[in-house]
Amino acid sequence: MVKGQEIIGLRMTTRAATIFAIIESLSTAKEVLDSLGVCGNKVFKKQPEHCPICDASHMATLELIGVSSKPLFWECEGCGSLWCREKRSWIEGRIEELHGIWTNAEDWEQPHKDDMN
Repeated sequence: MVKGQEIIGLRMTTRAATIFAIIESLSTAKEVLDSLGVCGNKVFKKQPEHCPICDASHMATLELIGVSSKPLFWECEGCGSLWCREKRSWIEGRIEELHGIWTNAEDWEQPHKDDMN
């Protein structure tokens, strides 16, 4: 599900992803974040006005299902770079707790259209 909204002239989209298969194929949470393309350790609590890499102003939030109930990253819609919304060490700790957990998206209930944003 993708939803977009305008915030002070900046466009923001919300995205969600599952990483259970990635977690099992890599050794550490650091490797998981590196494989997703997370840039550095800088934390952006608020949406950056522009991407530090390509200067685009369009950002999406990215939530990792099972890791946190809130979006953990800003994703640049220009270059695809990911920027942390929380400390990288905190995110890595949450990912480490997921080893051995799996899910089947086919088992998830689909919300009624009236309940969707």
